[in-house]
Amino acid sequence: MADTEPVIDQNQPGLPPGALLKSSNAAIPGGVTVTRIGQDSTSEQTFHTAKDAIEFAREHKEDLLWVDIAGLGDLDMLGAIAKEFHLHPLAVEDSVNISERAKIENYGDMLFVALKLPHATERGIRPEQISLFLLSNTIVSFQEMRGDSLGAVRMRIQNGSEFFQTRGADYLLSTMIDDIVDNCFPCLNALAEREESLEDQVTTRAERPSIVNDFFKLQRDLRDARRAIWPMRDALSSLCRDQFPNISPDTRPFFRDALDHIIQIMETLDNEREAVNGLIEMHSSILSNRMNEIMKVLTVISTIFIPLTFITSLYGMNFQFMPELKSPLGYPVCLCVMLLLAFTLFQTFRRLGWIGTPSEDSPKTKRKSAISNVQVPARNGGTQQDLLALSEYLRLHKKTHLPLPHRNPRRK
Repeated sequence: MADTEPVIDQNQPGLPPGALLKSSNAAIPGGVTVTRIGQDSTSEQTFHTAKDAIEFAREHKEDLLWVDIAGLGDLDMLGAIAKEFHLHPLAVEDSVNISERAKIENYGDMLFVALKLPHATERGIRPEQISLFLLSNTIVSFQEMRGDSLGAVRMRIQNGSEFFQTRGADYLLSTMIDDIVDNCFPCLNALAEREESLEDQVTTRAERPSIVNDFFKLQRDLRDARRAIWPMRDALSSLCRDQFPNISPDTRPFFRDALDHIIQIMETLDNEREAVNGLIEMHSSILSNRMNEIMKVLTVISTIFIPLTFITSLYGMNFQFMPELKSPLGYPVCLCVMLLLAFTLFQTFRRLGWIGTPSEDSPKTKRKSAISNVQVPARNGGTQQDLLALSEYLRLHKKTHLPLPHRNPRRK
């Protein structure tokens, strides 16, 4: 294959295809980690320079090799590794450009796989791009972040190296993809815990002003996670469906297993999105109901003060011939009438259930209780007590306009 284009540190327009563009916040790699899987032994070494890693790889080119770089800040190191293993320049460019979506590209004797691993952080979802290059007997991986997102793969190699040596590099690739997919579940669990916390807050502290911002943040994080994971479904479907020269038929079931996990993750994300939308609607309904209760109380208070305002305004007129104004008992009688009116209206509204908790002897409560206890007798059957109950129900039905209940089935 052709060598990669020269490394360019500035993002200039009109660059040739395959040019490596340096990101300002790219992590500086700690070195090149080379894992050798031989017939008799397995070794792993980290080299601080690409030259030393290349010399080690040349010495063990007959063994199964995994060359890993964690961090995309050293473009010279990436370019040297890409040149040594004849990686396609367009694939190397896509591996450095972290805005690329997950995809599969076949370059003949090399298979390029770009995947996204979402991480749940305090600022939201942070997707990490992991690029994998499958060669005949070597896998080259570029990780966006420092650390080791493929640490579980290293442990599996140490515990069962002969299994990887027998199956080859394509099985090692399936193990890496499976580990990346499984690492999506912690992010999914974090989003689910936030959704459950918001569900508890909706029922207990719906008036909290910041809860609306929490809803929108969770919606945004679910959208970002879905945007990162959704293309992986198409990529893994291509691995399971299409024919690639470096992938044997015996390895395809492992890719299908990873695809099943991706489908499960997507279904869970869709369920979480629907749950959050339902919580938003519930929150709006709770606030609306509480506002209606407040407006009902204010309306009742205003209604109570209407006759009081009428009395005070009537006797506030400055007419000379008003006999009540000259009476010594006019003022206390007026106050007593006003208090009696206010008390009467308040008790009336309370019995009707318009304010406070409706009493048990209110007409509305009595009608509901009587209707719920009525049993409609069967046709051509039933005792005289049942007929009296039906008569009572029909009387209540005329007052409440409730629908008639269904008849009880005839007893055999």
